[in-house]
Amino acid sequence: MTYTTGGPPESYKYEQIIEFSKTGSGWTIDHISPKYPEGIPPSTVVSAEQLSHAKAAPGSSAALRLNSGQVATPAKGQVANKRAPQNSATPDLKETGQEVSRAVSYNYTAMVNYARSWVFGRNGAYRQFGNDCQNFVSQSLNAGGWQHVGGWYQYDTSWWYSWANQTWSWTGAQHFHNFAVSQGRVTYLSYLNDLGPADVLQVHWPEGTPDVDHSMIVTYSPWSAGTRDIRVSYHTTDTLDRSIWNLYSSFPYATWYALRT
Repeated sequence: MTYTTGGPPESYKYEQIIEFSKTGSGWTIDHISPKYPEGIPPSTVVSAEQLSHAKAAPGSSAALRLNSGQVATPAKGQVANKRAPQNSATPDLKETGQEVSRAVSYNYTAMVNYARSWVFGRNGAYRQFGNDCQNFVSQSLNAGGWQHVGGWYQYDTSWWYSWANQTWSWTGAQHFHNFAVSQGRVTYLSYLNDLGPADVLQVHWPEGTPDVDHSMIVTYSPWSAGTRDIRVSYHTTDTLDRSIWNLYSSFPYATWYALRT
């Protein structure tokens, strides 16, 4: 595996199981599959088409060999990134290598700026909680234009904050997931590598219930070909710009949810 942008800043591991068959001249690859199929693969995984091409041409491994600087065909169809780089990004984000475009109703730059401003603090306009990760993400999305949705505070069809109370979906990672997916506020991404500024990364640790356990927001994701240096920020254990590849390799049994906001 090679990285056209210099690679992740810290260690990265993506384990696969490869099955071989003995032939007269050596070995052929019959099957490749991820060791932990519930994870989200990077975009540089050898595809089924490449494997079929190699098997159709005995003695040739060219289709499965990646030279320096080359990128493999994605194993699954890439999700079109609707936030292509534009020149409308704010100067401070350009200086860090980011270019963030604006959607019609959302200001992704404002979301990122809010998260970066409050990652090591607490905004007095909001209550804080012991597990503050989703509260922090909700505040960031709200700063960029996510509109409140009224309703009973325990319903996952509601999402709001007031001086007196807030919905479970505002402060709970699983409840937020239920709201955002069911209401069309987010869409699933097939690859972690597709995450862009102000997208949300959620994770389920293997212990305990199957619920989503933690929410993070992307605060650094330079637009470039190949694997991007994507970093997230989050509360509870207040952290700024942690590499998602470091997270991925540190928790190989976790289940990841990459959400396009």
